[in-house]
Amino acid sequence: MELRPYQQEAREAIQEEWQKGNKRTLLVLPTGCHAEDEELLRYNGEIEKVQNIMVGDQLIGPDGLPRNVLHVQKGSKKLYCVKPVKGKSFIVTGDHKLTLVRTNEKSRKKYPSDFLGGQLIDVTIKEWLSWSKNKKHIHKLIRSNMIENFGGQKDLTIDPYFLGVLLGDGEIKNSISVTTMDAEIVQEIEKQCQKYNMTYRTEPAGKAFTYIFKNINVLSKQLKELELRKKGAYEKSVPFKYKTAPLKERMQVIAGLIDTDGSCNGSGFDFVSASKQLAEDLAFMCQSIGLAAYVKPTTKLTQTGFTGIYYRVSISGDCTTIPCRVEHKKPRKRMQIKNVLRTGFSVEPIGTGKYYGFTVDQDNRYLMSDFTITHNCGKTIVFSKVIEDRVRLGERVLILAHRGELLEQASDKLVKATGLKTATEKAEETSIGSFYRVVVGSIQTLQREKRLNQFSADYFDSIVVDEAHHCISDGYQRVLQHFEDANVLGVTATPDRGDMRNLGSYFQSLAYEYTLPAAIREGYLTPIKALTIPLHLDLSGVKQQAGDFSTKDLGTALDPYLEQIADEMVKNCMDRKTVVFLPLVKTSKKFRDILNAKGLKAAEVNGESDDRKQILKDFDEGKYNVLCNSMLLTEGWDCPSVDCIVVLRPTKVRGLYSQMVGRGTRLCKGKTELLLLDFLWHTERLELCHPANLITKNQEVAKKMTDNIEDAGTAVDIEEAEKQASEDVVAEREEALAKQLSEMRRRKRKLVDPLQFEMSIQAEDLTSYTPSFGWEMAPPSDDQKKTLEKLGILPDAIDNAGKASMVLERLSRRRDEGLATPKQIRRLEIYGFKNVGTWKFESATKMISRIAANGWRLPQSVKASEYKPEAATV
Repeated sequence: MELRPYQQEAREAIQEEWQKGNKRTLLVLPTGCHAEDEELLRYNGEIEKVQNIMVGDQLIGPDGLPRNVLHVQKGSKKLYCVKPVKGKSFIVTGDHKLTLVRTNEKSRKKYPSDFLGGQLIDVTIKEWLSWSKNKKHIHKLIRSNMIENFGGQKDLTIDPYFLGVLLGDGEIKNSISVTTMDAEIVQEIEKQCQKYNMTYRTEPAGKAFTYIFKNINVLSKQLKELELRKKGAYEKSVPFKYKTAPLKERMQVIAGLIDTDGSCNGSGFDFVSASKQLAEDLAFMCQSIGLAAYVKPTTKLTQTGFTGIYYRVSISGDCTTIPCRVEHKKPRKRMQIKNVLRTGFSVEPIGTGKYYGFTVDQDNRYLMSDFTITHNCGKTIVFSKVIEDRVRLGERVLILAHRGELLEQASDKLVKATGLKTATEKAEETSIGSFYRVVVGSIQTLQREKRLNQFSADYFDSIVVDEAHHCISDGYQRVLQHFEDANVLGVTATPDRGDMRNLGSYFQSLAYEYTLPAAIREGYLTPIKALTIPLHLDLSGVKQQAGDFSTKDLGTALDPYLEQIADEMVKNCMDRKTVVFLPLVKTSKKFRDILNAKGLKAAEVNGESDDRKQILKDFDEGKYNVLCNSMLLTEGWDCPSVDCIVVLRPTKVRGLYSQMVGRGTRLCKGKTELLLLDFLWHTERLELCHPANLITKNQEVAKKMTDNIEDAGTAVDIEEAEKQASEDVVAEREEALAKQLSEMRRRKRKLVDPLQFEMSIQAEDLTSYTPSFGWEMAPPSDDQKKTLEKLGILPDAIDNAGKASMVLERLSRRRDEGLATPKQIRRLEIYGFKNVGTWKFESATKMISRIAANGWRLPQSVKASEYKPEAATV
């Protein structure tokens, strides 16, 4: 099985980490690719084109819960069209994973394969194409069961059933009326007339009567608010808040439509509408409650003799769940065994085109616009190839997971990708005595002391932990510590945990990371401009709690500055939509009042607010332009039009800071940038997060960025600020280097300063290196210092083991590639030669010999600053 380029890169990076001595490394991968213009389902029920989905968005999973988008990528690749027997075709890449369900092959229930019906598997398009005809036949696409609730706030004004009646057989363009011959609908009409204090008159309409309402002001206003008033038959639609309402209300809308304009065909329904949108909305709602619903255009001859295009919705499944009230519209119980949520399909290659891929959290499954379940995860193929590499070296490998299905998928994928078969350590199954080199193990089983002690500490050479964000738990740690000398690969789509025992406390390196600058450059997030407000806010008396500031003390410390902060917001936020994060509810409420007194339209929301939904809605619709909150909105809330963030909850936790700023990074029509207001927090103990920390991990560059933004006095694009700060840092290093070289000439130092070496060989990865994991932050070992000095590098200027390791690795590689030594670099750069680190060893040796032969004076024919020897590759 051929790896995609980024997968091969990840495979090589893992091996390299282990070779460097980082025995515990972490892998995070992006996968799951759809063609441009394909549509997915957001958590709030919106249908969205794939190119508009970005990091931080929430898709909906088959369980009705949110799936957070952790990574987005795009490119061009060979595409395939998947054509369901029933439903809409969709286009994906060849390595996209389909989620398929296995059907029962036999009803005999005799052999193990007879009990596999209903099992979900995830398979790539290319792998599916290699299957036998029978295997393809017994694996179907599957749509989700009923979704109880979509995300978002839903305030319904008109009774859902009555709205369905109005959309089905109602007139809402001119007058408001309903035409019916059914007593059950008449009963609903009378009920609603009582509710709205309306009356009605009747007019005959063939065998039916038209009920024309009077005193319709309230109902008319509500229809207008839903953008339905004055809509004719061809323009009707189900308002979004009703289409994505809670399950009970959604079913009532469906029932109202069926009872008026639908027909029962036994165990299912037909619904014909002049409005394509209304037909599609009904199909959406039916699919959302676990029914099959398909829309097809049809030609219909009206009673007046007019022939037109109408849209038929065919609905099947257990339709008895729909609470129809009209007796002759109630379906009988479905007797057919076939599951309507499953469908066969075919696949055809269609050439090359653009694709968009996503990494989502949890089980990596999410829904397409028609509720078809699909999968984003191709990480298994990567660690399968890594396992193959280790087995070829004679190693034993353990794959750890916390769910049985993950073990089965890993085992299945491993044999398909590499031919390697596995033994199993789970419940009653044991791998003891097996000759297979790979074991798939259940953490629930292996963490038991009696089971674990059956294995010697050196039994496994490498361990792969699937969904590694679970590995900090005590059970996983018990197993991993038992095999403490094994190489460990953690595979996850979620590279961080919010508590103190995060993944960085266990893993020594990270093999993959998707950065904020990349997301902005690729157009998935809004550019950020930072503005430092010249207010010095003193936090020196605030206590530390759980590695961050105490929120109680923060509120007290912030209080004296609220008036001044409000004045700055009047200057910078009057024409913006702003969210303010504060530490306490009482501080948030007080700040709201101050802002309102100064002319801003501010609201406050917290977890106890009875009218929270209405406040959020009003803010979204522009009634307020500032929303104050005490950390309620760090996640799970979305308002793309926010274009200003004010963080009055200082923190040292990068994840929390990113969550707060992330509320304003969504793209929105007309929005060109996010303004991020920063303040001059004064504290002696904690290194606080600033805008710079969103974009760089290099503390030297981050500090310079923060200083530059402060000095600018105006809003600065953080990408441009990072570029300028990096250049400033390099310039400062060069200035410092010049002073060091001058000192070196005076002292005739024999050893090369590491900074001179790094700049001479033009190694940006060395000059910008910042230790991230525990072992990297420790001081260099005595052996590292001795080796560095032996090779001509001054060890005193290297303050951590990670940097020492990188320099030693680079020296070894340069020796193998025949490049200039540190001593040659020092000797020649004293004479003014530039970037001697890029010279070949032989070129440097020849020049030193020429200078020595000239009495250690530079030959007159050689101009050092312009001299260029034979080029070499660093």
